[in-house]
Amino acid sequence: MSSRKFELGPKDIVFLVMGPTGAGKSTFINIAFGEDVAEVGHTTTSCTKKPLPIIVDPIPDCPKLEGYRLVLLDTPGFDDTYAQDEEHSKRIAEWLSASRRGGALVGGVLHLHDITAKKCNDTAHRNLPRSSTSTWCNDLKKTLIVTTNWPSCSDAFLEKREQEMKEEHWKTLIDNGLQVWRFQGNYSSAWRVINSLIHRINVSAPSPSSTRRTEINLGPKDIIFPIIGPTGAGKIH
Repeated sequence: MSSRKFELGPKDIVFLVMGPTGAGKSTFINIAFGEDVAEVGHTTTSCTKKPLPIIVDPIPDCPKLEGYRLVLLDTPGFDDTYAQDEEHSKRIAEWLSASRRGGALVGGVLHLHDITAKKCNDTAHRNLPRSSTSTWCNDLKKTLIVTTNWPSCSDAFLEKREQEMKEEHWKTLIDNGLQVWRFQGNYSSAWRVINSLIHRINVSAPSPSSTRRTEINLGPKDIIFPIIGPTGAGKIH
């Protein structure tokens, strides 16, 4: 595996790792990578101030993606103490825009949630569906909620809390294709989560960035249908 700096290209598959400060995003990445490549915070202050790409190359035990690189994108925690959520969203969007221009594929979103959190605060709840819209990956089936900070032994109270979250806070998202996975704090558990998204990737399908517009010469037998609407209405699809 490698964490070196790199140029984005069509052989890069990006997984966003998102969630509130303290949810364990950097810890998840470090354990999946096999060494400490992302700074882990031990206070309420977020350590990650801007998107931090970590390359996994080669992707382990994945013959169909031979020659591809997995990019785990460590993102700033929403509800950070130094920057507003909108600024974080802007930084992530800019990074993704650059990656798509280079031909990279945004393969999915892992939204981490601390299962020991006593309540689903307003910031975490507000930003959860945002990580599952067209801004990021445009497909709830490629979005996971990953619950973290599970104890090593069974905990009936936390299991009940998880079930309540599924039935109340996350129900609409789950009904539309989102899945919930547990991260048990070890390497094999991290890769079970990651592989659940990798198996859904179709690398033969062209990415939006690979589509090229060509100029044409219009003539008397061309019929034009104008497609109009406000910015963001989805005129180009």
